[in-house]
Amino acid sequence: MTDISHKGRNVEDHDATFQPIDPDLCAAGRELLAKLQRAAGHYAMFGHQEDERIRRDRAAASDVVAATGTFPAVFGFDLGGMERHGQPDFDGRHFDDIRDWIREDHRRGGIVTLTWHSVNPLTLGGYGHNLAAGSVAAVLPGGSRNERYRGWLDALADFAGSLRDDSGRAIPVVYRPFPHTNGDLFWSCIGGQHHT
Repeated sequence: MTDISHKGRNVEDHDATFQPIDPDLCAAGRELLAKLQRAAGHYAMFGHQEDERIRRDRAAASDVVAATGTFPAVFGFDLGGMERHGQPDFDGRHFDDIRDWIREDHRRGGIVTLTWHSVNPLTLGGYGHNLAAGSVAAVLPGGSRNERYRGWLDALADFAGSLRDDSGRAIPVVYRPFPHTNGDLFWSCIGGQHHT
C-alpha cells in the first residue's frame, strides 16, 4: 500500500489542529487522528468496503489490488449480526474472520472503519424488514428495549476491545454506528421512524 503516513511531517504542519473529544484517548487513537490530520487538505484516501471478501476475481488479493496494484487506504467492515451473540454476521461470516482481516489491514497501514447495520430492536427484523415507528425511542434510557440495546453495545465493545495488533496495542477504528441516517432504509433512519 502507498505510504499514507507522510513520515517526518507533524500534525502541527496543517493549519488546523484537531483535538480529540475524549481527553483519555489511547495512543493508537491519537496516532489515527494525527494521520487524518496530515491528510486533511492534501490528499484523499480511497476506501473499499469488505475489500478481502467482496471481489470479482477470487484469485486476486482484492479487486483494488487487481486494478491498481495496491490495497486501499481505508478498509470498511459491517458488524451487522453482532447483536445476535455468537452467530455469524448477516452474510454468514464469523467475527473471528473479520477480526483477522482488520488486523491484516491495520498491519498494512490502512485505516479501518466499522459500521453496524443491526436488526431492529423492536421487531428483530434485518435488512428490508427492520422499519418500525418508535424504534429509536425504544433504545433510549427509559425505553422498552434500552436494556437489550445496551447488551448489544456491550458485545460491540467486547469485539472492539479484542482488536489488537501483533504487539498487543489497540487497533484504532472509525466507528459509524448509524449509517444512512437521513434515509428510510434502517430503523435508526429519520424515515424509518415514521414507518407504520
